[in-house]
Amino acid sequence: MEVRKILNCDIPLVLEYIKKEREMNLFLEGDIEQYGLEGPIVELFAFSEPWDCILLRYFQNYVIYSSNEDYKAADVAAFLKDKKVQVISGKESLLKMISPYYPSLKIQGTYLCRCESGTKRETVYGNREIRKLDSNDAESLAALYKTIKEFSKPYIEHEAEKIQELKESLGLASLAFGLFEGPLLVSAGYATAKTKSGAMIVGVATREGYRQKGYATQVVDALCSESFDSGLSFLCLFYDNPKAGEIYRKIGFKEIGRWGMLKF
Repeated sequence: MEVRKILNCDIPLVLEYIKKEREMNLFLEGDIEQYGLEGPIVELFAFSEPWDCILLRYFQNYVIYSSNEDYKAADVAAFLKDKKVQVISGKESLLKMISPYYPSLKIQGTYLCRCESGTKRETVYGNREIRKLDSNDAESLAALYKTIKEFSKPYIEHEAEKIQELKESLGLASLAFGLFEGPLLVSAGYATAKTKSGAMIVGVATREGYRQKGYATQVVDALCSESFDSGLSFLCLFYDNPKAGEIYRKIGFKEIGRWGMLKF
Protein backbone atom coordinates (compact mmCIF):
# COMPACT_ATOMS: atom_id res chain seq x y z
CA MET A 1 0.00 0.00 0.00
CA GLU A 2 1.52 3.29 -1.15
CA VAL A 3 0.22 6.36 0.74
CA ARG A 4 1.55 9.87 0.21
CA LYS A 5 0.75 12.94 2.28
CA ILE A 6 -0.36 15.74 -0.02
CA LEU A 7 1.19 19.19 0.51
CA ASN A 8 0.15 22.69 -0.48
CA CYS A 9 2.20 22.48 -3.66
CA ASP A 10 -0.06 19.63 -4.80
CA ILE A 11 -3.36 21.52 -4.37
CA PRO A 12 -3.76 22.18 -8.14
CA LEU A 13 -3.56 18.41 -8.71
CA VAL A 14 -6.23 17.84 -6.06
CA LEU A 15 -8.59 20.40 -7.59
CA GLU A 16 -8.13 18.80 -10.99
CA TYR A 17 -8.87 15.36 -9.50
CA ILE A 18 -12.17 16.43 -7.92
CA LYS A 19 -13.43 18.95 -10.50
CA LYS A 20 -16.00 16.64 -12.14
CA GLU A 21 -17.91 16.29 -8.84
CA ARG A 22 -17.34 19.59 -7.06
CA GLU A 23 -20.59 19.42 -5.08
CA MET A 24 -19.62 16.02 -3.69
CA ASN A 25 -16.26 17.46 -2.72
CA LEU A 26 -17.25 20.75 -1.10
CA PHE A 27 -15.99 19.60 2.31
CA LEU A 28 -12.68 18.63 0.79
CA GLU A 29 -12.21 21.74 -1.34
CA GLY A 30 -13.50 24.09 1.36
CA ASP A 31 -11.25 22.69 4.08
CA ILE A 32 -8.21 22.93 1.82
CA GLU A 33 -9.04 26.53 0.92
CA GLN A 34 -9.62 27.56 4.54
CA TYR A 35 -6.80 25.69 6.27
CA GLY A 36 -4.28 24.54 3.68
CA LEU A 37 -2.61 21.14 3.94
CA GLU A 38 0.35 21.80 6.21
CA GLY A 39 -1.30 22.73 9.51
CA PRO A 40 -2.62 20.64 12.43
CA ILE A 41 -6.32 20.66 11.50
CA VAL A 42 -6.44 19.33 7.94
CA GLU A 43 -4.40 16.62 6.23
CA LEU A 44 -4.86 14.95 2.84
CA PHE A 45 -3.53 11.56 1.75
CA ALA A 46 -3.33 10.01 -1.72
CA PHE A 47 -3.34 6.26 -2.22
CA SER A 48 -1.25 4.73 -5.03
CA GLU A 49 0.26 6.47 -8.06
CA PRO A 50 -1.62 7.49 -10.14
CA TRP A 51 -4.15 8.23 -7.42
CA ASP A 52 -6.65 5.49 -6.68
CA CYS A 53 -8.39 7.63 -4.05
CA ILE A 54 -7.78 10.51 -1.66
CA LEU A 55 -8.64 10.83 2.03
CA LEU A 56 -9.07 14.11 3.91
CA ARG A 57 -8.75 14.41 7.70
CA TYR A 58 -10.49 17.30 9.45
CA PHE A 59 -9.93 16.87 13.20
CA GLN A 60 -11.13 13.25 13.62
CA ASN A 61 -13.50 13.32 10.65
CA TYR A 62 -12.47 11.75 7.37
CA VAL A 63 -13.81 12.37 3.86
CA ILE A 64 -13.04 9.91 1.09
CA TYR A 65 -13.18 10.51 -2.64
CA SER A 66 -12.24 8.52 -5.70
CA SER A 67 -12.91 9.00 -9.38
CA ASN A 68 -12.92 5.20 -9.50
CA GLU A 69 -16.03 3.50 -8.06
CA ASP A 70 -13.97 0.31 -7.62
CA TYR A 71 -11.17 1.90 -5.58
CA LYS A 72 -9.12 -0.22 -3.13
CA ALA A 73 -11.21 0.29 -0.01
CA ALA A 74 -9.11 -2.27 1.87
CA ASP A 75 -6.10 0.06 1.70
CA VAL A 76 -8.09 2.94 3.23
CA ALA A 77 -9.45 0.72 6.00
CA ALA A 78 -5.93 -0.53 6.77
CA PHE A 79 -4.62 3.04 6.89
CA LEU A 80 -7.37 4.06 9.34
CA LYS A 81 -6.99 0.99 11.55
CA ASP A 82 -4.92 2.69 14.23
CA LYS A 83 -6.38 6.18 13.80
CA LYS A 84 -8.95 7.82 16.07
CA VAL A 85 -11.99 8.25 13.85
CA GLN A 86 -15.38 9.77 14.61
CA VAL A 87 -16.87 9.85 11.10
CA ILE A 88 -16.02 8.62 7.61
CA SER A 89 -18.11 10.32 4.94
CA GLY A 90 -18.29 10.61 1.17
CA LYS A 91 -20.38 9.78 -1.85
CA GLU A 92 -22.67 6.95 -0.79
CA SER A 93 -21.45 4.58 -3.49
CA LEU A 94 -17.88 4.99 -2.21
CA LEU A 95 -18.96 4.41 1.40
CA LYS A 96 -20.61 1.13 0.33
CA MET A 97 -17.18 -0.11 -0.76
CA ILE A 98 -15.54 0.50 2.62
CA SER A 99 -18.49 -0.34 4.90
CA PRO A 100 -17.79 -4.15 4.91
CA TYR A 101 -14.63 -3.38 6.90
CA TYR A 102 -16.83 -1.89 9.64
CA PRO A 103 -19.59 -4.52 9.98
CA SER A 104 -20.97 -3.05 13.22
CA LEU A 105 -21.68 0.29 11.53
CA LYS A 106 -24.52 1.19 9.19
CA ILE A 107 -24.24 3.80 6.47
CA GLN A 108 -26.43 6.80 7.17
CA GLY A 109 -27.43 7.84 3.68
CA THR A 110 -28.85 11.22 2.72
CA TYR A 111 -29.78 13.18 -0.38
CA LEU A 112 -27.38 15.88 -1.54
CA CYS A 113 -29.13 19.02 -2.85
CA ARG A 114 -27.99 22.20 -4.58
CA CYS A 115 -29.43 25.71 -4.80
CA GLU A 116 -28.01 28.26 -7.21
CA SER A 117 -27.82 32.00 -6.77
CA GLY A 118 -30.67 33.57 -8.68
CA THR A 119 -33.00 30.62 -8.09
CA LYS A 120 -36.50 31.82 -7.24
CA ARG A 121 -36.97 31.08 -3.54
CA GLU A 122 -39.83 31.42 -1.10
CA THR A 123 -38.34 33.97 1.29
CA VAL A 124 -39.33 33.30 4.88
CA TYR A 125 -40.22 35.98 7.39
CA GLY A 126 -40.66 35.45 11.12
CA ASN A 127 -40.93 37.43 14.34
CA ARG A 128 -38.40 35.48 16.41
CA GLU A 129 -34.87 36.65 17.10
CA ILE A 130 -32.48 35.20 14.56
CA ARG A 131 -28.86 36.26 14.49
CA LYS A 132 -25.43 35.24 13.33
CA LEU A 133 -23.53 32.91 15.64
CA ASP A 134 -19.83 33.11 16.41
CA SER A 135 -17.27 31.17 18.44
CA ASN A 136 -18.83 32.43 21.68
CA ASP A 137 -21.96 30.45 20.79
CA ALA A 138 -20.14 27.12 20.42
CA GLU A 139 -21.30 25.72 23.77
CA SER A 140 -24.92 26.71 23.11
CA LEU A 141 -24.77 25.07 19.69
CA ALA A 142 -23.22 21.91 21.13
CA ALA A 143 -25.97 21.83 23.81
CA LEU A 144 -28.59 22.01 21.05
CA TYR A 145 -26.97 19.19 19.09
CA LYS A 146 -26.84 16.98 22.19
CA THR A 147 -30.66 16.99 22.13
CA ILE A 148 -30.90 15.93 18.45
CA LYS A 149 -30.91 12.17 17.88
CA GLU A 150 -28.96 12.16 14.62
CA PHE A 151 -26.31 14.58 15.96
CA SER A 152 -26.10 13.68 19.65
CA LYS A 153 -23.61 10.80 19.86
CA PRO A 154 -20.32 12.66 19.18
CA TYR A 155 -21.47 15.67 21.23
CA ILE A 156 -22.19 13.42 24.21
CA GLU A 157 -19.14 11.17 23.90
CA HIS A 158 -16.61 13.81 22.80
CA GLU A 159 -18.14 17.01 24.14
CA ALA A 160 -14.96 19.00 24.77
CA GLU A 161 -13.49 18.07 21.39
CA LYS A 162 -16.68 18.94 19.52
CA ILE A 163 -17.01 22.30 21.29
CA GLN A 164 -13.43 23.12 20.33
CA GLU A 165 -14.18 22.06 16.77
CA LEU A 166 -17.23 24.34 16.68
CA LYS A 167 -15.23 27.25 18.11
CA GLU A 168 -12.63 26.78 15.41
CA SER A 169 -15.22 26.52 12.67
CA LEU A 170 -17.43 29.39 13.83
CA GLY A 171 -14.42 31.59 14.41
CA LEU A 172 -12.96 31.19 10.93
CA ALA A 173 -14.66 29.10 8.29
CA SER A 174 -18.39 29.08 8.91
CA LEU A 175 -21.38 31.35 8.57
CA ALA A 176 -23.95 30.36 11.20
CA PHE A 177 -27.41 31.54 12.18
CA GLY A 178 -29.42 30.69 15.29
CA LEU A 179 -33.00 31.35 16.32
CA PHE A 180 -33.67 32.04 19.99
CA GLU A 181 -36.57 31.80 22.41
CA GLY A 182 -35.33 34.20 25.07
CA PRO A 183 -31.76 33.12 25.89
CA LEU A 184 -32.30 29.55 24.62
CA LEU A 185 -30.94 28.56 21.21
CA VAL A 186 -33.78 26.49 19.72
CA SER A 187 -32.86 26.23 16.04
CA ALA A 188 -29.61 26.64 14.14
CA GLY A 189 -27.58 25.75 11.09
CA TYR A 190 -24.36 26.84 9.47
CA ALA A 191 -22.62 27.05 6.10
CA THR A 192 -19.15 25.55 6.07
CA ALA A 193 -16.62 24.16 3.58
CA LYS A 194 -16.74 27.53 1.85
CA THR A 195 -14.95 27.86 -1.47
CA LYS A 196 -14.73 30.81 -3.86
CA SER A 197 -18.05 29.78 -5.42
CA GLY A 198 -20.01 27.60 -2.99
CA ALA A 199 -20.53 26.27 0.52
CA MET A 200 -22.28 23.43 2.37
CA ILE A 201 -25.15 24.02 4.81
CA VAL A 202 -24.91 21.56 7.70
CA GLY A 203 -26.15 21.03 11.24
CA VAL A 204 -29.70 22.28 10.63
CA ALA A 205 -31.62 21.35 13.79
CA THR A 206 -34.51 22.42 16.00
CA ARG A 207 -35.16 21.40 19.61
CA GLU A 208 -38.02 19.06 20.42
CA GLY A 209 -41.01 21.14 21.47
CA TYR A 210 -40.12 23.99 19.10
CA ARG A 211 -40.73 22.20 15.81
CA GLN A 212 -43.47 22.67 13.22
CA LYS A 213 -43.08 26.44 13.55
CA GLY A 214 -40.89 27.09 10.51
CA TYR A 215 -37.80 27.88 12.58
CA ALA A 216 -35.38 25.68 10.61
CA THR A 217 -36.76 27.11 7.38
CA GLN A 218 -35.99 30.63 8.62
CA VAL A 219 -32.44 29.57 9.50
CA VAL A 220 -31.78 28.02 6.07
CA ASP A 221 -33.35 30.99 4.30
CA ALA A 222 -31.10 33.38 6.25
CA LEU A 223 -28.05 31.30 5.34
CA CYS A 224 -29.03 31.36 1.67
CA SER A 225 -29.64 35.10 1.62
CA GLU A 226 -26.40 36.00 3.40
CA SER A 227 -24.32 33.56 1.31
CA PHE A 228 -25.67 34.67 -2.04
CA ASP A 229 -25.43 38.35 -1.07
CA SER A 230 -21.75 37.77 -0.29
CA GLY A 231 -21.15 36.52 -3.84
CA LEU A 232 -21.41 32.73 -3.64
CA SER A 233 -22.99 31.12 -6.70
CA PHE A 234 -24.35 27.93 -5.12
CA LEU A 235 -25.07 26.16 -1.83
CA CYS A 236 -25.48 22.48 -1.02
CA LEU A 237 -27.10 20.61 1.87
CA PHE A 238 -28.13 17.11 2.92
CA TYR A 239 -31.49 15.75 3.99
CA ASP A 240 -33.03 12.34 4.69
CA ASN A 241 -36.44 13.41 6.00
CA PRO A 242 -39.09 13.70 3.22
CA LYS A 243 -40.76 16.63 5.02
CA ALA A 244 -37.43 18.44 5.17
CA GLY A 245 -36.99 17.73 1.46
CA GLU A 246 -40.30 19.45 0.71
CA ILE A 247 -39.18 22.54 2.66
CA TYR A 248 -35.78 22.69 0.96
CA ARG A 249 -37.32 22.36 -2.50
CA LYS A 250 -39.55 25.35 -1.73
CA ILE A 251 -36.47 27.34 -0.77
CA GLY A 252 -34.94 26.40 -4.13
CA PHE A 253 -32.85 23.24 -3.60
CA LYS A 254 -32.80 20.31 -6.03
CA GLU A 255 -31.49 16.77 -5.43
CA ILE A 256 -28.27 15.94 -7.28
CA GLY A 257 -26.98 12.75 -5.62
CA ARG A 258 -26.52 10.65 -2.49
CA TRP A 259 -24.09 11.15 0.42
CA GLY A 260 -23.19 8.71 3.18
CA MET A 261 -21.67 8.68 6.67
CA LEU A 262 -20.23 5.98 8.90
CA LYS A 263 -20.38 7.21 12.49
CA PHE A 264 -18.13 5.48 15.01
